[in-house]
Amino acid sequence: MSMEEPKDRKYMSVGRPTNRNLLQGNFLRGPSGWTPDTVPQWVTGRNRSGSLPKSSQARRRDEWCRIFDQKDACVVPVLDHDTAHKHSHNASREVFHECSDGPPIPRPAPRLDRTPAEPDYKEPLVGEHSVEVLKEAGLSDGEIRALLQSGAIEAPCFDPNSKL
Repeated sequence: MSMEEPKDRKYMSVGRPTNRNLLQGNFLRGPSGWTPDTVPQWVTGRNRSGSLPKSSQARRRDEWCRIFDQKDACVVPVLDHDTAHKHSHNASREVFHECSDGPPIPRPAPRLDRTPAEPDYKEPLVGEHSVEVLKEAGLSDGEIRALLQSGAIEAPCFDPNSKL
């Protein structure tokens, strides 16, 4: 597996071909492209980059994606968080959940039929679990109260007059 940088500097992940016939199509042939006889099959160690020919830098990532779409090849775009939910593969499988109060977030995997996992999509408040975590860590109520009153930790629902 390697990362390739096409012309537009949007990366692609490229897996190693496992079959010498994998690249027999014309999509990588050319003066600087590979042929089935020149495909490096067993690259190890530090020599893992450069899976695509130098001509890979002459095309944009989306062009390469169109070329490899529906081909038996492990070539996929590396997507950032802002675009991953829009990718056709992720959208058709409903990989992301659209949130009303923020960006889309990934659904839990694996997705099971009999016991599907649906997380609570409400984001936690800063410090929401501070007291609980510190109690589990063995701090006394007095130590936790001192941390809260000094401002070292936050707990949004902390009442200074309450018993912890």
